[in-house]
Amino acid sequence: MKKDASASLHSETTRTIEYVVRQVNNILSSISDIQPSDPRDQSLRTLTTSAVDLSRLLRVQKAIFSISMPIIEAHQKTTFNAESMEDIGGEDEDSLQDREIQCVTFPGIVKAGDENGEKTYLKNVVAKIRVLCAPD
Repeated sequence: MKKDASASLHSETTRTIEYVVRQVNNILSSISDIQPSDPRDQSLRTLTTSAVDLSRLLRVQKAIFSISMPIIEAHQKTTFNAESMEDIGGEDEDSLQDREIQCVTFPGIVKAGDENGEKTYLKNVVAKIRVLCAPD
């Protein structure tokens, strides 16, 4: 039974990864002149496989891991927060406090709870949100 489940999981994972590769190729082809290539597809497969492996690893942890993304809306000012964000522009964090965010380049990861899955009120930023702040 376990062997069948493992084979089924592997087969479904491979099918999903191939779907992601096709979707990315379709999107890139529709917005650029770049054509699909075997080396790019292989790199994308490797990246997607790593993402799936990381997702599964985080899923079996007793603590709760979640993705953190600020919501940026045109009518609302979203500002830099040094506790949960990192600016990719290379400026000093002290000069960025209350500066408006232009775009988010990578989400953050927040861990809730301890190693036993208890005390979920304890929250730690595992990886800060990577943002680009507006010029001063």
